[in-house]
Amino acid sequence: LDPHYMMKHMNDILTGNIENQFATAAYALVDRAAMKVTYARCGHEPLLVFKGGSGRIIELTPAGRLIGFSMETECETGTADLDPGDRIILYTDGVIEACNNDRMMFGKESLHRAIISHADMTAAEFARTLTRLVHEWRGVGEKLEDDVTFVVVDILPDTAT
Repeated sequence: LDPHYMMKHMNDILTGNIENQFATAAYALVDRAAMKVTYARCGHEPLLVFKGGSGRIIELTPAGRLIGFSMETECETGTADLDPGDRIILYTDGVIEACNNDRMMFGKESLHRAIISHADMTAAEFARTLTRLVHEWRGVGEKLEDDVTFVVVDILPDTAT
């Protein structure tokens, strides 16, 4: 379904039903036929596309407010072209806001460095590595203060003959 529609529909369902709470949310649609990703976000972190051919990272940051707070909430969508070898990363703020013992956050720069330096890994290997890196940053045995969630999707070459 259309990401914009999904976010609007989710907001309509949640508004007035979660008391004085709100949520961030994101929805990405990968269209393999068109080789595009469309992303809608409501207060959530940007979607990252690592371009395997050039080694650069594209941030999709369409505007959008928190959901569940007001029926007037709208969110825009952003689109990026995809190529075989690209990697899509969605993540929660707990990844970049994980603090070490000196109260320094893991941050976007560390996330971007990890994406680039581990580009040769499979999506599953990278997910495990990123989990380990965030936990090491936080400190062995230290509980994370927020959820650390991410989704990693590799765009593989079409193998149909």
